[in-house]
Amino acid sequence: MHLRRAVAGLGLLPAAVLPSAMHAAAGTPHSPADRVARIEIALRIRHADDLRHQIEKTSDPSSSSYGHVLSHGLFAARYGASRHTFSRLTAWLTASGYSDVAIAADRLFVSASGPSVLPTIPAALAHDVLGVVDTAPDRGFTSHLRQPAPTRNAERGCRAARSVGPGDQGRTAFFPGRRGDRYLTLPRIAGAYGLPRAYNRGYLGRGIEVDVFEAEASFRVDLPTFDRCFGLRTHITYRPIDGGVPDAGGEVSQQPFVGLETAVDVETIASFAPKAHIVVYQGPNSASGIIHTFAAMVQSDRARIISNSFGGCEDLAPTALGATFVRSLHQILEQAAAQGQTVTAASGDTGAEDCAASFGVAGLDPLLNPIDVQAVDFPASDPNTLAVGGTRLDVDDAGDRVGEIVWNDGPAGGPTARFAGGGGPSHDFGMSAWQRRTVSGPSNVSDATAATGVCPAAAGVCRQVPDVAANASFATGPIVYWHGEWTDAGGTSAASPEWAGLLAVANSCAVQHGRRIGFVPPLLYRIARSAHSYREAFLDVTRGNNDYVSPRRPVIGYSARRGFDQASGLGAPRNRTFHSGIVGQLCRLAPSSRG
Repeated sequence: MHLRRAVAGLGLLPAAVLPSAMHAAAGTPHSPADRVARIEIALRIRHADDLRHQIEKTSDPSSSSYGHVLSHGLFAARYGASRHTFSRLTAWLTASGYSDVAIAADRLFVSASGPSVLPTIPAALAHDVLGVVDTAPDRGFTSHLRQPAPTRNAERGCRAARSVGPGDQGRTAFFPGRRGDRYLTLPRIAGAYGLPRAYNRGYLGRGIEVDVFEAEASFRVDLPTFDRCFGLRTHITYRPIDGGVPDAGGEVSQQPFVGLETAVDVETIASFAPKAHIVVYQGPNSASGIIHTFAAMVQSDRARIISNSFGGCEDLAPTALGATFVRSLHQILEQAAAQGQTVTAASGDTGAEDCAASFGVAGLDPLLNPIDVQAVDFPASDPNTLAVGGTRLDVDDAGDRVGEIVWNDGPAGGPTARFAGGGGPSHDFGMSAWQRRTVSGPSNVSDATAATGVCPAAAGVCRQVPDVAANASFATGPIVYWHGEWTDAGGTSAASPEWAGLLAVANSCAVQHGRRIGFVPPLLYRIARSAHSYREAFLDVTRGNNDYVSPRRPVIGYSARRGFDQASGLGAPRNRTFHSGIVGQLCRLAPSSRG
């Protein structure tokens, strides 16, 4: 990675600008055969326990610290590596033959030019170092979005898209003509979740920035057509990271659905929060590219909401993206939470068996041990995200919701199906304080993973996924415009931006009253602790399961039930009235703006 790109993507500063000058020490020359490369070292957060307490206190309305989130730049000074650590690390790198040492603005990353293989880090520095960031260019996340079936003619498609109703079956569908399929426009989905009650009061996302993580190229010319069709004027900005990614153009032949994820994310947020400012951060789909793109969104600290629809099997992430990747991204997500930013994250599309797709399966070998594939998706498994699972939303001809069940189009859900909403216990992360205070008891918490000793939670209970849910089924999937085509879409990739758009609307309400909603998950679990508040803010999804594999095998997924469950989390959003609904409750819970 060139320093020029690093500066643009990660806010890196040359080491020479530090007040304490660092001098090169004599070192052993390296062989001319050593390849010169740009290496990147991830550093540990200082005062990690204090940071976790900071997140808990500032997001708890009963705390005197509620709303006192970290102001821009304060994270680095308080929790980034110290100048003394940087000084020692730079001296060692220089002595080892590296030059052009640079440090990230958040003080969590150091890069340098030199031999491609880093020498063993001295014991005196090992405590401060997480590891080396993998810079391989072709190892990244997957999008949680599934293959569409397009319809060409733009104008005719627009008329069809605007008029498509609950009774239209299979006309632009991934499962053509399957009985019961009811395709919905994005405004209809927003309407079913009650958002027009907020729109009628002038809360449409005005003044709110929503950042969108993308690791793919896109067709920027598509959005104006979507806007014209639905009467929108989307305010959008694109920010390239590490050189960015080109407009999709000729890439479609090599990557058949490139740009579709971006189209779904942007068009969903624009439909749910029509006046929000959408900022699309586009970077390479590699370990370093993903880290730099997330770091850029968090370091800018401009957006209260960050929407992410990419991810991968939690158990395989260290192998696929390097051992340092998960820990580095976890620290960035902690920084976001401490600054009052909410990252929505798709929970995955292969049910409770998130590793199943990594085995290349549609129906798994029944001799496989279920634990080999039972897993959740990262980064949704990180407690510093709002993990969004999937449902199938059913509406009547008037557009009102008449039911919602767990999304399961997986093999266990029927002979022609393929996908299901992700959920279950994390193997890496313990349960957060806000989830632990609300979710308890054997009826709705799986601690089987904790019993294996994999989960590091001292209390013996692991982080449970998802937190919430929203429409993700192809049977009721949204109609979007992509690559000059009107098409339906589906997956938790569609559900994550639905929640991001809803939170933008809630934030616009708070801003108009001199307040600001911060890190949202603790507030949602607080709402759920009151039976009345929970009933008004969420539709408790009580039907369906997220078992992805063939019914020949023992069920290893999770069933929906009353209250929280690992198939739908707390449930889907509800706004039967503005004041009692999820938007109104979040608006009232927001603290006064403070920095």
